Amino acid sequence: MPTSAQGSVASLRKGIDLLFLFSEAEPALSLREISTRLKLPKSTAYRFVSTLRGSGLLVQDLESRRYRLGARLLSLQPAVIRPLDLRILALPFMRDLVTLSGETAHLTERRGSVAVITELVESPSMLRMTPKRGQMFPLHAGALCRAILAFLPPPEIAQILQTRRLKRFTPNTPTAPMVLKRKLREVRQAGYAMSLQEITPGACGISAPILGPDGWAIASMGISGPMQRLTEEKRHALIEPIRKAAMEVSVLVRQQLAGQFTAVPAAAKARGD
Repeated sequence: MPTSAQGSVASLRKGIDLLFLFSEAEPALSLREISTRLKLPKSTAYRFVSTLRGSGLLVQDLESRRYRLGARLLSLQPAVIRPLDLRILALPFMRDLVTLSGETAHLTERRGSVAVITELVESPSMLRMTPKRGQMFPLHAGALCRAILAFLPPPEIAQILQTRRLKRFTPNTPTAPMVLKRKLREVRQAGYAMSLQEITPGACGISAPILGPDGWAIASMGISGPMQRLTEEKRHALIEPIRKAAMEVSVLVRQQLAGQFTAVPAAAKARGD
């Protein structure tokens, strides 16, 4: 007769098997399909589904009554990707951006509801932007953060924008949800974010997202500098090199995680980048 511990292990395995029933080809399944594929009575399958829903690992579409993977699973992504050490992958591209632009390049990684500068290569100029490693910013403010926020799953964006009082750093920091939604749409369409004096007076930033294997942002890479040097003409000349560098790092992330070579991330293809 199985012990309680053996029964718990068997249940855990069934729960894991249930999650892996979902795929890109079949993102939604009915309770009947789940019970059939797991070879479980419908009542037992329902208990598993209910437990996973309670943990945020499954969600149910109210119209179709079918189940999908929950956004909470995305919180595991940074723990999977972080051992890659994005800094090592990004540094050669950051150095190239500094050579090209003459400005400070930075790598910013998402940590929950904030973004953290994890690596930077400083401008050789005496007058330069000098953010610090470990410095944190909310995801709505500045190009380096908004390049991440725009490419997060819609439920996570909505949750962040529902924050009661979004921090304002300067008069140019957007904090109104409707304004931010419009800006995020523009970032998604363009593939990059630009900010003018949103965090630091007199400073300009341009960043592009680094995408994980599922096409959602895990980080951003870009440059920042004084507006007196980063003229409108120069800013526009730097957009494509920054987008391309971030995309190439995204490809390296996919290669290392998948163990195979791919041309460009699927999400980038879908956006026509």
